[in-house]
Amino acid sequence: MKKIIGIFLFSLILVGCGKSAEDIAKEKQAQEQALKIKQEQERKLKEQAELKKVEDAVRYYLKDGDSAKFRNVIKNCGEVNAKNSWGAYAGFSRFIVKSDKQVIFDEPDNYYFDSLVKLYCHKDYLAK
Repeated sequence: MKKIIGIFLFSLILVGCGKSAEDIAKEKQAQEQALKIKQEQERKLKEQAELKKVEDAVRYYLKDGDSAKFRNVIKNCGEVNAKNSWGAYAGFSRFIVKSDKQVIFDEPDNYYFDSLVKLYCHKDYLAK
């Protein structure tokens, strides 16, 4: 009889040590939130890497790529200001970086640039 009572008490102690359904649900929710945060961080890192590739492609075609200042860059389109041959900033001009890393700049004689923007630029850039 003492053995049965001892086994019963021991099993009650073990059951009391287990996690409740509420604790399990909280733990699962915390894991899901941590996964979402990690995925968001990875997405941001990927976007930053893509932005750097775009900026590097534009810098390659400039006379003084180190002087480049970028603004309104969304995916593969934006504006850049860089120094010209005389060492002065020329003013911001729009650019498009195609998938093959070829860069198209908006120049006064480029009448088709707006059509190219619609063709190559991301919808978020077109919405601004």
